[in-house]
Amino acid sequence: MKTLANCTPKEFAVQTAKIAASVREYADGIRMIRQKLPKPPEAPGKDASADELTAYAEKIRKAGIDNFMEILSWCMETNADATMELCGAVCFMDGEAFANLDPADGEDGIAAVLDVLCSERALRFFATLLRMNGFIKRL
Repeated sequence: MKTLANCTPKEFAVQTAKIAASVREYADGIRMIRQKLPKPPEAPGKDASADELTAYAEKIRKAGIDNFMEILSWCMETNADATMELCGAVCFMDGEAFANLDPADGEDGIAAVLDVLCSERALRFFATLLRMNGFIKRL
C-alpha cells in the first residue's frame, strides 16, 4: 500500500499539500472541543498537605483522561468520516476506500497509518515543519 512513508519525494510533496487543508480543518475541530472541556482544577497553595497534593494530582490525571477521551470520541465517532478522509489521504486513497479496507485481504489501513506516524521520514518532516513554523512566526 502506498503511503507517505514509502512514496517518492514528489508524491510526498503533492500529497502533503493536499492533506494540509484537511489537517487545518481537523485541528480547528479539536481546538473547538478543547475550548469546551473543563479547565484543570486550581493548584493547591504552597502550604498544601501531602493529602491535598495527592488529591490535586488525581484530579489533574482524571481531567486529562476525560479530556483525551472526549477528543478521541470526537475523532473516532462524531467525526468518523473526516477521520477516514484524513487517514485515507495518508494512504493515497479517499476516505470511503480507506474505511472499507479489509485486513483479511492483506490491506490494513490502521497499521499503514500507524507506520506512517512512526516512520522516521514522517517524524522528521513534521518536526521540521514545526521548527519552520516557529521561525516564520519570528519573521
